Amino acid sequence: GLKQEKTLKTVELHVRDVTMDTEFAVYYRPYGFSLWALAGRRVMKVSGSRPGSGIIFFGISTKACDPTTGRRLTSGRAFEFCIEWEGNAKVHAFMVSASQDVPAEHVGCDFEAKDPTVAIDGSLIDLDVIDG
Repeated sequence: GLKQEKTLKTVELHVRDVTMDTEFAVYYRPYGFSLWALAGRRVMKVSGSRPGSGIIFFGISTKACDPTTGRRLTSGRAFEFCIEWEGNAKVHAFMVSASQDVPAEHVGCDFEAKDPTVAIDGSLIDLDVIDG
C-alpha cells in the first residue's frame, strides 16, 4: 500500500513488435517531486525481417537524490514513471520491484540539477515542460 515507504530496486519493460533497433529510456520520480531521474537507457537490436521482443531490465541507482535536500529519489510511498522510445514497439508489461528497506536519506548525489528543462549528464530531466 501507500502507507509504508519503499525503495525502488529494478524496472522491467516487456516489449514486442519492435521493428527496428530501438532505444528505450525509463524515467521515475517519487510522487510530488517535479524532476525526473533516469533509470536507464537500453537498445533492443532487431535482426532480420521479423519484429523483435524481449525483456529489458533497468537497475535503479542508489545515488539518485534531490540535490537541494539530499533526499533519495528512490525512496517514497508512491512513484511515477515515464517510458520513452522512438519507432514501432509495444510495451505489453511494465514491472517494478521495491523493498521495504529504506536507507538513510542523505547520500552523495550522482548528478547536479542546474536547469530543469535540460538533461544533466543524462540523469535528470523535467519531462513536463518538453513538447512532443
